[in-house]
Amino acid sequence: MSKFKGKKILVLGCGVGTLTIPLAKAVGSGKVYATDISEKDLLIARRRIIKKCLYNVRTFHDPIHLKRLHPKVPDVDAVISVGMLGYFQDPLDVLKVVNRKLSVDSPIVFVDYDKYFDVIPNQDWLRHNGAITRTFKRAGFKIEIIRRQGFAWRYVMIHGHKVNSI
Repeated sequence: MSKFKGKKILVLGCGVGTLTIPLAKAVGSGKVYATDISEKDLLIARRRIIKKCLYNVRTFHDPIHLKRLHPKVPDVDAVISVGMLGYFQDPLDVLKVVNRKLSVDSPIVFVDYDKYFDVIPNQDWLRHNGAITRTFKRAGFKIEIIRRQGFAWRYVMIHGHKVNSI
């Protein structure tokens, strides 16, 4: 994770900080901005962050997190999100706002899940690589998609970068 040194990273949907904490260590003098809809999860994340003496993390509680990106999130160098795409009410709108927070060529990584216990699907658009690619393209990103079978679900891993401003 040394390529994150000194960078500003957005963790979109940080939960209890499981990914936020190692990222805060990896950025060193950089910053991590972490957003989530759950006040309870953010409280746990904040306690964990303070316990580790990580002072380079800023958290944002957003009760309408599923519709937008918190307006106080500044411009960042990269975006990482786990398990959020299926919850966004309009993923294209959120991705367009994410686009505006990044420079051209800035990396993005989204991980989501599909086919829980090989039965329960995620949002329809997340089940089809073409729909995912079109959505991200309309938001100004070029991506690659990797699907891997896990124990209880199929991982949908999306990585790429911003190619143009929206």
